[in-house]
Amino acid sequence: MAPEARAKAAAPGKKRGTKPMTAPLRWPLEAVWEAVAPLLPGFTAELLPSVDSTNTELMRRARAGRSDPVLLVAEQQTAGRGPPGPRRGTARPGIR
Repeated sequence: MAPEARAKAAAPGKKRGTKPMTAPLRWPLEAVWEAVAPLLPGFTAELLPSVDSTNTELMRRARAGRSDPVLLVAEQQTAGRGPPGPRRGTARPGIR
């Protein structure tokens, strides 16, 4: 292997292209709520640790008569309704 190619190779035990582990993302929901609530009466911002699907949860709430505006964020979805493909249905914690 040429010296310049060797310099670009991944370090032993580290997969090339992977990112180091970082602290979990913290959603600034309170800041979002403070900015939006004065403009949109009844607005709430909620963070759920886990939910089957945020879309399905919002539909359940609407059917139960809860139609106030809400930003619903889940740290993990177990049956998401996103676009079809190999990652459909579940999501690791974090941003997608």
